[in-house]
Amino acid sequence: MKYALISRPKFDETTTYLYIWASKIIAFLERLNFRVIDLKDEKANKKNIENALIKKNPLLVIFNGHGSPTEICGHNNEVLINLKNKEYLKSKIVKRTSAGEGFPALEEFSPIHIAVPPPEQH
Repeated sequence: MKYALISRPKFDETTTYLYIWASKIIAFLERLNFRVIDLKDEKANKKNIENALIKKNPLLVIFNGHGSPTEICGHNNEVLINLKNKEYLKSKIVKRTSAGEGFPALEEFSPIHIAVPPPEQH
């Protein structure tokens, strides 16, 4: 079975928009027969992300939220991935939609790393 992991924090205007927008991605992945692990709201935390990465070994990982060049954040800006635990993303396709800068540390581990700004809000 192929898994996809998506983090959907929702605690400010940007993350609320991404939370809603990501529901379309989830529906699309389910049509492609992915089993989606949807970590939303307060479930988008470090413990849940690490557990899902270890136990389910998802092919695709999608992070929505804020961050910096050395961190990817989840609910209430809790750090999910940083330089200490980035190895959990080894050999995964990683998409990061964030208001922050890219996460160059992923390049050595992830065969495909897509960092894009959030969609325009109208």
